[in-house]
Amino acid sequence: MSLVAPQEPDTSEAVPTAEPIPADFRDRVDAARRAQAMWQRRSWRERKRIMTRVAALIAHRSDQLAALVAVPQRTTAETFASELVPLADAARYLAREAPRLLRPRWEGHRSRPWWALGVEVETRREPWGVVLIVGPSNYPLLLPGVQLLQALMAGNAVLLKPGRESLACAQGLRMLFVEAGGDAALIQLLPEEIASVEAAIQAGVDHVVLTGSTNSGQAVLRLAAESITPTTMELSGCDAFVIQAPADIEIAAQALNFGLTFNGSATCMAPRRVFVHRSRVEDLLAAILRLSADWTARAVEPPASDRAKRLVTEAVEQGARIVLGSLPASDDWQPVILDHVSPGMELAQADLFAPVTSLIPVDDDAQALQLIAQCPYALGAAVFGEPRAAAELARKIPAGCVVVNDVIAPSADPRVSFAGWNQSGFGATRGPEGLLQMTRLKVIVEQRKNWRPHLDPQGAPPLNLSRGLLNFTHGLGWRQRWEGLHQLVRAYFTSRRGELSEPSNQAPPPAE
Repeated sequence: MSLVAPQEPDTSEAVPTAEPIPADFRDRVDAARRAQAMWQRRSWRERKRIMTRVAALIAHRSDQLAALVAVPQRTTAETFASELVPLADAARYLAREAPRLLRPRWEGHRSRPWWALGVEVETRREPWGVVLIVGPSNYPLLLPGVQLLQALMAGNAVLLKPGRESLACAQGLRMLFVEAGGDAALIQLLPEEIASVEAAIQAGVDHVVLTGSTNSGQAVLRLAAESITPTTMELSGCDAFVIQAPADIEIAAQALNFGLTFNGSATCMAPRRVFVHRSRVEDLLAAILRLSADWTARAVEPPASDRAKRLVTEAVEQGARIVLGSLPASDDWQPVILDHVSPGMELAQADLFAPVTSLIPVDDDAQALQLIAQCPYALGAAVFGEPRAAAELARKIPAGCVVVNDVIAPSADPRVSFAGWNQSGFGATRGPEGLLQMTRLKVIVEQRKNWRPHLDPQGAPPLNLSRGLLNFTHGLGWRQRWEGLHQLVRAYFTSRRGELSEPSNQAPPPAE
């Protein structure tokens, strides 16, 4: 079974207006901060031991964890493949790689400028302190779980706000960490209500990581801006799926089928816009038609279902055509595929959470790129074709994560960082970049030499010294550089003569 690492646009959530901060939230932040101060001092060996134990416990308690997931469109097999296996992999990855990724780094001397001789630069990654993680409901173990483990491994404490009907999963994640030897106070669980986000931000968290809809991200950003609280936003998607002329159409069709059916297509990385080379449209439809015999209806949450029905209906009224599937009378969906869809239609620019996709024929890669860029979302994409040509196109697609000759599943690799562009968010989650997002930058600059001409009481370094340094270092040819060296030498000895001729520090004789 493939492994899946998707995102959720939680379009039904919105942050309310400001309310007084409940005392309980301040207490939780204070408790987390006290625990974090002690946790930050724990050695890498201790953190690695706990993280390794977490991975083992996920395997040991997998059936219990799977039973906590309340996702109606999900099968148990999908929960194991999409959440438990990649979460355990992420824990093991952090145990092995986090010490290397987060250790202090000393910058080399090769690019050090001449005027900085003696300057040593140490770059450090320090924990934020208390991180608020706002989790989704479509993948309630994997997505907040990876972020939780990354935050903890980086030395933070966490306030975890689970998605709808996901409190049990959040409790399960906390149980894993505590049973592995971690301090329970490091993970403070918040109520599922979205008002918890506002209260936590006002109570004084140090960083916010949100997985959800663009609307939710905008609301949380407004709250965070008041206190200048930094954020990481993993938001909605309307992902592109590109099929080049040389593509293996059977593989492409199987991947499209997987993206539309896995987890009921409640995945932000699911294919919503299929840009297929005009010569392969009929082949693709024939291949998908063969696969459609195995489709079963999956539940879609009513708000997402109603929105998808409205957008499909409007697209048909504007000239689109349903070529496979049909709109359901209830909220139980099978995939719906349309063609004659204009890239400017709302259907082709919406963060849908239902198994709907649009076929858009293109003449070449250039046209595909032009049409892809018309959508405001840029979360992920997939490209199918001859490997080298597909990889070349992948490098040009404006999206945070592009998979070549596969879809969704490879992004579950714990080495893969994930970052949305444009209205799909900013910052990174998962992978090495996601781990670094759980830290703040600190740089220590140390001067180890005694030559500090900028400290001259008369002000800035002599003009000839700076001019000589500039000419010697960056001159266009050897003549300018040679002249620069002469200027440097003259300026140096001039300054030395000035030092030697300075009057003593004795007080001057009184005036007569």
